[in-house]
Formats: sequence, C-alpha cells, structure tokens
Amino acid sequence: MKNTLSLSTKSIVHHWKASGVTDLPGYSTHIAQAAKMHTIMKRVGYAGIVFSGLGSINKIYKSCSSGRENECKKTTFTEIGSFSLGLRVVFFPFRYMWH
Repeated sequence: MKNTLSLSTKSIVHHWKASGVTDLPGYSTHIAQAAKMHTIMKRVGYAGIVFSGLGSINKIYKSCSSGRENECKKTTFTEIGSFSLGLRVVFFPFRYMWH
C-alpha cells in the first residue's frame, strides 16, 4: 500500500507524530478510486455477458439458417454449453479453480 500511495516509512512516521495515528495521507482518495473502478468493472462485466450471449445466438442462427440440421444441432449444443459454463465460472469461480 505504501508504494501505491507513494509513501515512505519515514514520511508515514513523521505524519503520525505530527497528527496522531489516525489516517494515512491519500488513503481515502485511493479507496474512493478503487470503489469507482469496482463499479465500472462490474458494469463492463455485465455488458460482456450480454455480448457473449448475443454472439452465441448469432452463431446458432447462422448455422441453423444454412439448412444443415446436424450442424445446427451441434452448434446449438456447443454454444449453449459454452455460454452456460462461462456463466457458471463467472458467478461461482471457486468451485472450478481446483477441480
């Protein structure tokens, strides 16, 4: 954390001696920026899920509109399985990390 806030041990100790051991300079700004980035990443993640779903639907539509039924079935199962497994990994990541 010291590196992120560009602080040295000497400057932290000096600040604590001057004002007491209550806060670090720049810490609240750092936390506010991290919270803002978290919100942005969460929204971008949901947008990514939507685009992934639309991409899967598009692949299924293209393969089914070609007239070959075997290709349509194979693509449908593959895309639905891929998308649903992707959602599982996104929403339940720790179950799949060690298995």
